[in-house]
Amino acid sequence: MHETTGWKGRAVLFLVSQSITLFGSTLVQMAIVWYATVATDSGAWVAAFSVCSNLPQFAVSFIGGVWADRFPRRLLIAGADLGIAGVTLIMIFLMPVFSEGPELLPVLLMLSLIRSVGAGIQTPAVSATLPLLAPEDRRMRFNGINAAMQSAVQFAAPAAAGAVLAAGTLQSTLWLDVGTAALGVALLLRVPMPAQRVRRPIPCGGPCGAAWPTPCVNGR
Repeated sequence: MHETTGWKGRAVLFLVSQSITLFGSTLVQMAIVWYATVATDSGAWVAAFSVCSNLPQFAVSFIGGVWADRFPRRLLIAGADLGIAGVTLIMIFLMPVFSEGPELLPVLLMLSLIRSVGAGIQTPAVSATLPLLAPEDRRMRFNGINAAMQSAVQFAAPAAAGAVLAAGTLQSTLWLDVGTAALGVALLLRVPMPAQRVRRPIPCGGPCGAAWPTPCVNGR
């Protein structure tokens, strides 16, 4: 049975945590695209960054959806967030090694690809968690609020990325991703997650040795 006590508090906390991490990730990704645009004035580089920022996420999301059904979703969300932040942090410390401008772009392209893979793991886990946080008769409204918050973040992040990049450097802008990821994960860990029904295959016991999925409860 769905737990209804205190659902608003945990739902709001979850949405805020994911909006913070989404804002940081989108801002940094757009800052990288702005940097490539200014450094090269080339549409080919912008197209390359767009592909590396979206195609891996699309491809990995199929596996991410399976993992969201089989593993604790809080662990997947936090792990993906911290993994992306970790790669970004490594990039921050490596940037002085590389020359600024076009020479840095291949490394940033690889960073965008890895970040996109992490998003492909995180996004299905977030989508699968949302229905667990609100009673059935409130889910439509809850999903609408979530969609509105995501739209606001996606609208504000590109403009904020341009302003932050103009006021500072790309290296300082990357720190925003690390900071927002740390804050978002800290808030996420405070969200009491309801029990998750995880479907794991078990042997059917027949001569064929086939496996059939069976639900079990995992509340972690």
